[in-house]
Amino acid sequence: MRSEMNDVLRGVMAGLKDATYADVGCSNWGTVDQALGWLPKPVKRFLAIEPDPRNISYLKKNLIRKGVELIECAVSDFDGEAELLQSDCATSIAFGGMWSVSSSLLEPKEHARVYPTITFKNRVKVPVRTLASICAERGIAGFDFLWVDVQGSEKNLVLGSPQIIANTRYMFLEAEQKEMYAGQWTRAEMLAALPNWKVVGEWVTDVLLQNMTVGG
Repeated sequence: MRSEMNDVLRGVMAGLKDATYADVGCSNWGTVDQALGWLPKPVKRFLAIEPDPRNISYLKKNLIRKGVELIECAVSDFDGEAELLQSDCATSIAFGGMWSVSSSLLEPKEHARVYPTITFKNRVKVPVRTLASICAERGIAGFDFLWVDVQGSEKNLVLGSPQIIANTRYMFLEAEQKEMYAGQWTRAEMLAALPNWKVVGEWVTDVLLQNMTVGG
């Protein structure tokens, strides 16, 4: 499954010359390194966006990538500040000796039942931005590819920056069948809200979409 998904993603990214790319919720650089290996060189712009201070600290200490712009915030439908529910797990770790890959602006819902060992006991205030405001500062009108891993905030990200999304060619999003976090889009709701987007690849918890109104 993962191999087949990577083949599809690699094939799409290989055709994106001089790409403007963003990894929203980049966590530990794993998907950043993956994309850097698949995108043709040179990459025009590469934004890596991450809200969890634990991950940001780890990235700055251990993983620097030339040409990647690290932006320290969560992405939603407003500019301001909000509480990030920091994930942890007593039985598993990700990187840096912690499970910091499920943190969310939203309260867990089905997530608590499906993954009972993952907890959200700690909350920390983090900056929140819209993609539109991030892009306005950098002179970006849209993206060739958006990799979105925002733990339930896909709806807020998309609806909060409609013009940026309209000018984006591909989006890779987590797409759950159930409401893992309170208020998130289910897969059916996501696809219904994006009628101009074609499903290029579909997997258990992810979907790759192509904007049929953007040429090239």
